[in-house]
Amino acid sequence: MMRKWTGVILCISMLFLLVACGNTSQESRNNTARVEPQETMDNTADDVSSAESLPTEKTDAAAKTEKDNGVAVVYFSATGTTKEIARKIAGVLEAEIFEIIPKEAYSSDDLDYNEDSCRANKEMNDESSRPDIENDLSAVKEFDRIYIGYPIWWGKEPMVIRTFLESYNLKGKKIVPFCTSGGSGISGSMKGVKAAAKGAKVVKGKDLTDSSAKSVQKWAEKKVA
Repeated sequence: MMRKWTGVILCISMLFLLVACGNTSQESRNNTARVEPQETMDNTADDVSSAESLPTEKTDAAAKTEKDNGVAVVYFSATGTTKEIARKIAGVLEAEIFEIIPKEAYSSDDLDYNEDSCRANKEMNDESSRPDIENDLSAVKEFDRIYIGYPIWWGKEPMVIRTFLESYNLKGKKIVPFCTSGGSGISGSMKGVKAAAKGAKVVKGKDLTDSSAKSVQKWAEKKVA
């Protein structure tokens, strides 16, 4: 009789052990199911946070670029002399370069200064003269500092320079004139340039005729600072 009850007790004990183990395994599975999604979500949140920080950095960089848009070199050259100086300046400053191209090119006869009726003489004797420009130079407005070069005709800047300056709103820009001349220098052109470049800051220009590459570099770097 005693053996019979002992067997019954053992069976009941084993049943309780099996039930307890089953509950433990189920609880472990439930805990695992809850933890894994939480870890995934946390990692995703970190990734999103990092990704969202990138546009802010790009925006800051873009703002800096907008604040300082660099340097442009604009020039008019009838014979090629001013063109060479303009290229030297653009090379030194790693600047964009733009040529003012008259709608009607100047021939050698147009520049015959000994002939009173030549085209250049007529234009320079007429303060209202504004020769048309062939190319679109509106991109120059995107730059903060603009070097503008030209030859000196009759002690002044060619009238096509006034056409350019009056055609675009350069208010707030820094204008740095330079020229090539046969001896007149740049001083006689400063008044006309300042009047045409309304709202711009026109600084003292320089005659760079026959200047060495080193001299051009020294002057250009000083003016861009």
